[in-house]
Amino acid sequence: MGDSLLKLFACMDFDGSNWQQIPVDDPIPVAITLLGDQIFYVHQRPYSIRKVSKNFGGSGRVVRDFSKEERSIFSIKGCSMGNQPASDPSHKYPDHLKHPCLGHNCAHFCFALPSTDQSAPLKRKCACKQEF
Repeated sequence: MGDSLLKLFACMDFDGSNWQQIPVDDPIPVAITLLGDQIFYVHQRPYSIRKVSKNFGGSGRVVRDFSKEERSIFSIKGCSMGNQPASDPSHKYPDHLKHPCLGHNCAHFCFALPSTDQSAPLKRKCACKQEF
């Protein structure tokens, strides 16, 4: 969790026990996301996206500074190739996961969602304006 009023990061178990503060130098988090071993957060004054180790804390390294026009960013989401399943032709069984978006016709975004169909574990969902 991040708190911009108290200027801190903390973590806890799902039941609220084992609360621990993560030592981050002078954070003012507006939004946070986890990606691997890093916490990425939108920082206020000066507005920027910063990252810091989720295990050790420290000084947030600036990933991106914002100009005055971009100060309305209050959300962040971490995505990586590792959490986007796709077919791997080098895999022992190349059809082990047929990604429905590999041959898509979406103009903007195609998402692979869980399917109830036993023959295909994933289904395609187009998030283009015309189908959104």
